Amino acid sequence: MRKYLSRKYLGLLFTTLVSLSFVYMFLTKEEIKSKDDLIKVEGRMVNYDFKEIVKYKRTLHEYYLTLDTYRNVFQIPADYLNIFEEQYFLSTVRKGDILTLSIPKGQVKLLNTEENVRITSMASQGRHYLRQEDVIEMEQSNMLLYGALFIFGMGVIIFRTSKD
Repeated sequence: MRKYLSRKYLGLLFTTLVSLSFVYMFLTKEEIKSKDDLIKVEGRMVNYDFKEIVKYKRTLHEYYLTLDTYRNVFQIPADYLNIFEEQYFLSTVRKGDILTLSIPKGQVKLLNTEENVRITSMASQGRHYLRQEDVIEMEQSNMLLYGALFIFGMGVIIFRTSKD
């Protein structure tokens, strides 16, 4: 029994569990394959709140906005922040401007609830701040699976090369 509690076996167990969690996230994420999987919502911007919070040597990104036509908060997922034109948004959009957002069809049931709704595109007056095409391309990526394979492979390599 002690043999299986060694770092060699625990490392393999840990990397296997992390790999399986990546595969689970990949299999259970909401599918966005085309524009047909999205729906548009529109309203006047009431407020926005873009925060970066440093906690435990890690930065949390919280990007939220509200529209006058919906009770809930709309969230720009952290995965999309590298394609979100934040400075362009901050310099051109004002409270009261009409924003057109797209959201996954599966999130429609969350409209006018207390839940956050994640957005997949944002535009105002012909200006695009988060492009739908870029988000769809990101969503079609298999990076979670590649990450799972990489981590599992590293676990196997460490297992095989470790001496116990």
